[in-house]
Amino acid sequence: MCIVSKTKVTMKIFLPIICIAFLSILYNKLSAQHTTNLLQLPGITTINASDTVVFDLTQATVVGTDVEFPVFILTDDTINALDFSLKYNHANLLYDTILNLTGYMQVLSYYNPNDSTIRFTSNSLTQYANATPLVKIRFNMLAAQMLSTDLNTLKGYLNGTTCSVKLLGAIVTGIQVLQDIAVEVYPNPSLGHFSILSEKFIKEIIIYNVAGEQVYMNTPENSKSINCDLRNYENGVYFLKATTVDGLFIRKLIVSH
Repeated sequence: MCIVSKTKVTMKIFLPIICIAFLSILYNKLSAQHTTNLLQLPGITTINASDTVVFDLTQATVVGTDVEFPVFILTDDTINALDFSLKYNHANLLYDTILNLTGYMQVLSYYNPNDSTIRFTSNSLTQYANATPLVKIRFNMLAAQMLSTDLNTLKGYLNGTTCSVKLLGAIVTGIQVLQDIAVEVYPNPSLGHFSILSEKFIKEIIIYNVAGEQVYMNTPENSKSINCDLRNYENGVYFLKATTVDGLFIRKLIVSH
């Protein structure tokens, strides 16, 4: 009786422990299988280096001084969010905007002058098209050509996860820039007052800040001499784009009060 009693007591103590351990193992196995099944369901994605955001200069178009090039994705996953960022050469380009080419993406884009970075974010309940232009980035060209090296620090994200990026193409050409001898701008730097003298009649003058925002415009008639007043603007670098009857010239202006 004594031995039997001890056995019953032992079983009463360890049976619950054994049951709990068994249930724990079973739960872990079922949980792992459930996770595996979820990863195999459509819409559950794994973003890695094979998923790419592509910036395609080979498909760039130039109209006047505006250059646009498409951005698309290459992926084998279901994508419902695209984000990217980049910096650019302010001496050759001025950022204009990012154009949404789809009818389903909700987008937001902006340029942050504090870190000189363009940022784009988007999302949609509709799956993003693969290998198809989704947006176009538009710049204003300040030189006769745009180089791939004018874009740098490119980053891409799909569904909020870092992916690879690729920049296609090397050179985009399309505008005629007049030689330096065709125009004079003085004084430069100045307190904000600039005089512009051209060998050809000036049709239009536009001045931009480093964020690509237009701060001044003038459309003179049959004039080879124009005065621009930026004395009410902040110190810093500005870009002058002037169109004459024969072409375009670009100048960097420095305002220093």
